[in-house]
Amino acid sequence: MEDAEESEGVQQSATRSFFVEAEELDGLISEIVQAPPDDSQTEARFERAKVILDKYQELPQLLNPYLEGILTPLISAVHKVVEAGDAPLAVDLHTIARLIYVVTKVRGYKSTVHYLPHEVHLLEPVFHYYLRQEATPETWELRYVLLLWLSTIVLIPFNLATVDSNDLSDGLVDSMVGACQKALSDTGIVREGAAFLLSRLLTRPDTHQQLQRFLQWTLPVLEAGPGSTDVFLEVGVLLTLAHVLKHGQRHELLHHVDAMAAIILQQSEAGGTANTLRSKLLLKIAQRIGTTYLPARPVSWQYQRGNRSLVANLAQVHGTGAAGAPSSPMERGDAPQPHPDADDIDVPEQVEDIVGLLLDGLNHRDTVVRWSAAKGLGRVSQRLPKDNADEVLQAVLSNCFDLYEADSGWHGGCLCIAELARRG
Repeated sequence: MEDAEESEGVQQSATRSFFVEAEELDGLISEIVQAPPDDSQTEARFERAKVILDKYQELPQLLNPYLEGILTPLISAVHKVVEAGDAPLAVDLHTIARLIYVVTKVRGYKSTVHYLPHEVHLLEPVFHYYLRQEATPETWELRYVLLLWLSTIVLIPFNLATVDSNDLSDGLVDSMVGACQKALSDTGIVREGAAFLLSRLLTRPDTHQQLQRFLQWTLPVLEAGPGSTDVFLEVGVLLTLAHVLKHGQRHELLHHVDAMAAIILQQSEAGGTANTLRSKLLLKIAQRIGTTYLPARPVSWQYQRGNRSLVANLAQVHGTGAAGAPSSPMERGDAPQPHPDADDIDVPEQVEDIVGLLLDGLNHRDTVVRWSAAKGLGRVSQRLPKDNADEVLQAVLSNCFDLYEADSGWHGGCLCIAELARRG
């Protein structure tokens, strides 16, 4: 009995079933957003709120029901400051931005941006306020928050030219692109916010010209290679391209992937493996280029997962129940039906080079790079004809599972086999 109680206590201490400090955090946030800039207690409140939030980094999904309540008063305070313009600050904006960043760090920016306001009239004021921030070590949290906020506002379903007041000489969109390009060389997380904003801005249906000019600007940066250009700028450019390939429309990206594939393959051959983040981004871009070349449609050879009833199968064996009752999505007709010509598509030569690059990535010394290569091979193989997908599997088996292969190769091969099995 004591052992059972002790085991239950260990389990309860290891897994938090709910956000126990929700009321305390709400009180701290309320005090922070109402405190004047010179309040001596603000820093202590922030540190306590940070300690509370950091506890949930291993289980950030527990914050989901409370995210809106946490972010709304914080972003509302920033909103009031933005609307006030150059008026003296009535709140400690720096601490508020730091706390929003902590929430973003714990839960992830992809989850937090959904709770940021996205009214059309906010676009220019927020961007103008961002331009007024100097690139100093004291403002990086605020600049990052403003970039994430802009990444939500630019999704408005209107042509951005209709909301441009022409206050900027280069126009609103071109000014935003220029500001983000400058931020791509930042050494911190501001670079990631700029890359995310750029990807959402450049993949809009009314910014094709800006996308073309941006890609022309990136090619010389990447062609210079490692050591010949700012390493932070290079990583920022690669991160932006990865986001663009993720958010962009396939029919638009097809006009640009040939040039991108050539430069990525060239950089992969010349860049070495010293920079882990660079290697990971190159593989991520390569696999997204590969999936852009190949249309996304069900293939006939893919395994169809579904709920197969053992009771129904036994009933058919013993002659009871409804004979021939369908038990799987494919049998019921619920599963996506394969395209009649799915196995007859022409695979571009660039896809073969990309698959080769991803296969080499399975032997990389860093786990994050091997995992990225494995996921890339799984996604690309999912769109290939059966014969080509079989060739990928055979290449993995022959290249990674050799007696003289290093541990990294075996691990990368296992990751790839798991991804291939997961994707059917």
